Amino acid sequence: MNTSRRSFAQLSLGAVALASTLGSTVLETACTFGTVFAAILKYVGVGLQAFQAVVDLLTGAGVLPLGSAPALDAIIALVKAGFADLQVAVTNYNNNPGDKTTLLGKISAALASLEANIQTFWSDLQIPDGKLAALVQGLLGIIISTLQGFATQLPAPAPTPALKAAAENPKRLTVPTLKLTPAQFKKRFNALLEQNGYPQLAIR
Repeated sequence: MNTSRRSFAQLSLGAVALASTLGSTVLETACTFGTVFAAILKYVGVGLQAFQAVVDLLTGAGVLPLGSAPALDAIIALVKAGFADLQVAVTNYNNNPGDKTTLLGKISAALASLEANIQTFWSDLQIPDGKLAALVQGLLGIIISTLQGFATQLPAPAPTPALKAAAENPKRLTVPTLKLTPAQFKKRFNALLEQNGYPQLAIR
């Protein structure tokens, strides 16, 4: 009888320890994702402003004459919608009290799709001025680097033909992953604009 009691006590303690470990892991994971998602929500508006600044720069330089580049107009619309989709995906995750696995996947997918569309935008551009091309490459690179910084903290998205095609794009920008706050992002982005003579396009 004593042996049975000791065995039961050991099993009970083991179960409590396992539950505690699992609970801590779930809580730690939730806190980690919560921090990333809060950063994403703060970044969405800033990132959209930054992309619009690139579009304005190209429009002012005559690279994007209004209405004369339907394919580029379409990809610009997709990028802008992508920022909105990312915000919606995070908001839906935060507001859902149940199983969030599917919703988490949608956030990863939204990030990957947004990056892929920015990569497509870059590869479709034809910029005859080398200095302007280098500036646009640098500005888009900062946006993509920041998106990758968020993506590395989340599960990988499910593979799709569109994401595979984007990954195999020979003109895709290869940039370092950056984990930037909105303030750090703006400082880096605006500094590049100002260094090249476009302070009027700085994001606020």
